[in-house]
Amino acid sequence: MRKFKFFLITIISLSLISGVSMTFLNNVKADSSTVDERILDNGVIFKHEVIPTYYTDPDTEAERDFFSLTLPKSSDARIVTWTYASEYRYVLTELTNIAKNYEKEHPGWIVQGGINAEGFYNDEPTNAIIQDGDVIRKDISAEQFKGLIGFYPDNRHIVKRMATPGDGMTLSIYNDTTISDTYKVEAINKLPTTGVALITEKLAGSLNTEGYYVFKGESTLYRNSTSFPDALLTGNNYGMFVKGNIRNINESTSLSTLSKVNLTNFYLVTKNDEIKEKLEQLPLVKCEYDYADEYKNVTSMTGYMFKMIENGKVIDINYHEDLTEEFRLGYSTVDRSFDYKNHSAYLVGSKQRSSIGFTENGDIILLTANTHNSSSGLTMFEASKVLKEKGCIDAYQFDGGGSVSFVLRTDDGFKMLNKPADPSGARRIMTGLFVVTRDPGVKVSPARDGIKVSRYETPFSSLVQNLKINVNGKSYDMNDEELLITGFGDGTKVNVNYEYDILSINGDKTVHNVSEVKTYETVPFTPIKVNFEVTNITDSSFTIENKTQQNKEAIQDVIVKVNSKEYQMGDSDKLNITDLRKGVTYKVSISYQMFDEATGKKYPGTIDTFDVTTLDYTLPVIKKLEVTAKDEAINVYYRITDADEIVTSVIITIIDDANDETILDCDRVLSTTIKSEALGAGSYKVYLTVSGETADGQTFNFNSDVSTVVIENAPTPAPSGGCNMGTAYNYLMMISFAVMVLLLKKQRDN
Repeated sequence: MRKFKFFLITIISLSLISGVSMTFLNNVKADSSTVDERILDNGVIFKHEVIPTYYTDPDTEAERDFFSLTLPKSSDARIVTWTYASEYRYVLTELTNIAKNYEKEHPGWIVQGGINAEGFYNDEPTNAIIQDGDVIRKDISAEQFKGLIGFYPDNRHIVKRMATPGDGMTLSIYNDTTISDTYKVEAINKLPTTGVALITEKLAGSLNTEGYYVFKGESTLYRNSTSFPDALLTGNNYGMFVKGNIRNINESTSLSTLSKVNLTNFYLVTKNDEIKEKLEQLPLVKCEYDYADEYKNVTSMTGYMFKMIENGKVIDINYHEDLTEEFRLGYSTVDRSFDYKNHSAYLVGSKQRSSIGFTENGDIILLTANTHNSSSGLTMFEASKVLKEKGCIDAYQFDGGGSVSFVLRTDDGFKMLNKPADPSGARRIMTGLFVVTRDPGVKVSPARDGIKVSRYETPFSSLVQNLKINVNGKSYDMNDEELLITGFGDGTKVNVNYEYDILSINGDKTVHNVSEVKTYETVPFTPIKVNFEVTNITDSSFTIENKTQQNKEAIQDVIVKVNSKEYQMGDSDKLNITDLRKGVTYKVSISYQMFDEATGKKYPGTIDTFDVTTLDYTLPVIKKLEVTAKDEAINVYYRITDADEIVTSVIITIIDDANDETILDCDRVLSTTIKSEALGAGSYKVYLTVSGETADGQTFNFNSDVSTVVIENAPTPAPSGGCNMGTAYNYLMMISFAVMVLLLKKQRDN
């Protein structure tokens, strides 16, 4: 690669700075190392380069980090300025926060990246600012803040030292998002005669508004600049801007005096019937100082500090600019000029640099520069030469040093790429200059064995046509709200982007946009949590059950191995292993296939060998259980086998519709018919509980299946019954008692 040379200043003694023309050799090598280069959405190019330069000493080489965003003229992206949106004051904050705030205040727009722009003084901008077409600050502050760069909606730009002011403040009345009517603001914080006046929190004293229409507004954005270093301004409130909604209307009969105005409010006062009618119909308004020249229609504007390249020529230290004529246009009567040599310490010092350049073919380049992996920097002229090598014919420097910030959108949010010059970290600044694109409402995410693309609604998604998804160079039409593209294998990296047609930002043509190519790793197969349990262990059998909670049907081709014998469980939930020996420990293992629905593949799985010991006793068995409703009661017949004589209790439980229980205790009787007490009409659930204890002290407890019976008619109350006390016995006792009573009565009578 070729080398190139250019002239700039080197650091010399301060005695030479004053009024002496200085020229020193300074080289920049064209040999560069590209650390990262990507084409972002809509053709925006991001680049991180390390370029060696020679600072001061031609024999001493220093590596510099250059971060840049290039906005091609053909791109449908937009360049915008933004200050952090706070209703009533300017806010200093890190550039990452300004980027987040822009997206919050502009649904449907995505910040691809950006740099710091305008400087600040006493927590206010040092220059004029336009954002979203609003002139939130009209005038520059002082001579040392050098000029203005304005951008039109199509990214065309205008650069001037001064903008020609309009004829005072203007009231604009909106119809939705477009301005319907405009009126000159006749007065600020005093009463008008025939027009309209703006009353703000700066009102001193009180106003008699009798005979006026008074409209109270609530501010959504209010700015009133007060800090002007070396001020050149004349008049009052040139830094004022008000935007908000008319919340209620008070005529002279209800509001005759205006005095103290809250910061959150403003008032519009008029006698004009036409203005009154407009304000009653359309509540969104703004009051601003505007421009009368090319800046009138720009939508974004920020100030710059120094020219770096002019008409293809790198500015040198001897650059002189005569400002006399411009500064006499209503700003100052003082003759002024500007010599770069008077600022040589700043221009040739080791500082981080932030700049913008414009190429001959209409591309815009945002660039920051610092020493490689360091918080130190380079001369402005070194940065100028790099911009020239990138094709810039005009370039300008913004606020430098600790304010320099370059942020880029990442998957994890906005990241500042240059190393902050301030030891404390990223500096809180005033203004960001961003490259933004519209959100087409397309989301790409990794999926099982592939990627998933889904659509979501944005303010611009309805404009998207002919959406195509490109995966590893293969194109897929997206005709539905969701598209799943699979077949790439587990954990495979795939390159994905999308392209679409959309009406241009200016609405004059259809443009074709392409998103950034991103790499996604397909989601690998993740085995589900498998749960096999051993149940129903007896002296001769046990059961293997698949009790997997989630996606059980994916467990297939199950094989159970007991000692050396294999049992095919297949896709069933249960497998009974029988014909086993009493009191023997068996080695059991399980193998299976896990089906992946996304790919149709099966993945093998195993359960490590475990022990199952059959019981060394024979559990009792309920051989028979009959439940009937008869004689207004429930009859239960059961028969239990108990080979090892270990049953200790038999209980019958009867549950009615109200879940009330009737318990019949049958003690240790293994076979009998039991009749309940008389019960009410209704449906009843009946089951048998058998409990016992083995010779070695182990207890058991099991229930029969539940039987359901119905008693049709309400019975006559009857004595309670059970295993040892039936209804016949109860009747006999009642008759005997009655006979005894009669015999005693007869004996008294005799």
